[in-house]
Amino acid sequence: MLHPSRADFTGKWADATERYDNLYSVEAAIQRRDLADSLGATMRTDDADWMNIVARPDDVMDDHEALLWLQMATKRQKNVIYANGANFNRCMKESDNDYVTFGTSVISHTYNRLGNGLLFRCHHLRDCAWMENSEGVVDQVYRKIKEPLYKHAQMFGYANLTKKWREAIDAGNEFDDREVINCVAPIEMYETDKLQAIPQDTRFISLYLATDQKDEDCILAENVFKSFPYRVRRWETVSGEMAGRSPVAELALPDARELNAVESALGRGVEWKIDPPRVAQHDAIIGDIPIEAGGITYLDDDYDARTGDPLKALSFRSLAIRLDRDFGSSTCSVVETRSLTACKPV
Repeated sequence: MLHPSRADFTGKWADATERYDNLYSVEAAIQRRDLADSLGATMRTDDADWMNIVARPDDVMDDHEALLWLQMATKRQKNVIYANGANFNRCMKESDNDYVTFGTSVISHTYNRLGNGLLFRCHHLRDCAWMENSEGVVDQVYRKIKEPLYKHAQMFGYANLTKKWREAIDAGNEFDDREVINCVAPIEMYETDKLQAIPQDTRFISLYLATDQKDEDCILAENVFKSFPYRVRRWETVSGEMAGRSPVAELALPDARELNAVESALGRGVEWKIDPPRVAQHDAIIGDIPIEAGGITYLDDDYDARTGDPLKALSFRSLAIRLDRDFGSSTCSVVETRSLTACKPV
């Protein structure tokens, strides 16, 4: 209701499928979208210095040469982030919508396939799970990747795929989907004897596992990182819960449901007024009752017109449409107030 485009947590939709079934008002979705867009507009602008690299302790910033180097590093970092193919703007726009709607968003920032730049991606919450360490910091992410075989071959290399997968590609089934799990965790949690030349400052290991294999062939790739390659954005946290919470879903959702119900009832009321249900005398009407313009209804020859109208509209009680419209408008203002004014991320 708030983010219909993400209404695929429990089922698979075809690409570009219309997902607005049973949605009679888009006011809540519009307000949520505006809030998500405002995050990027106020926090990340291409022509402003929204990010700066700093040094710690603070007294290092007093050194002129250090300050010049940090300014140069900031400019270089922005060039890397906004480089063609880095996917930063698209990733953060998708992330802002998840962040505002569900209170949580998972993004990754790793090297691209060629290793000559960064690649930012926003991942569906349906496919992700994460854990905190003893200090409440997320340091483990497990992500499901379900892609066609040819994409796995592009990502891992044909020679690194399992034997069954290579045979499927050779047989012309490169568009068949296969599932991979990406596990990222502190390096001390895994045996690293088989890894080659691990840098001294390595902190995290990333494994890609084929879920349809049960032996050592399931490992498609192994990578190590000096910093955590995922970012789990959480709007508001509650102790004991891994996922974040968003006031948009918690506070505005009840009003959005109410507004949707009001608009649904209003639509039915308009339909009934324009094309009301009808009551007819038994055996007085011949054939079906045409309701289109110019339709003719035939009466039975034996019908006595003195007994009353053979066909009339069924009357029913309802609120005036104008009052319904006023109620819907007031509910829209409540949704806007709660989703835009009361939502302040922590």
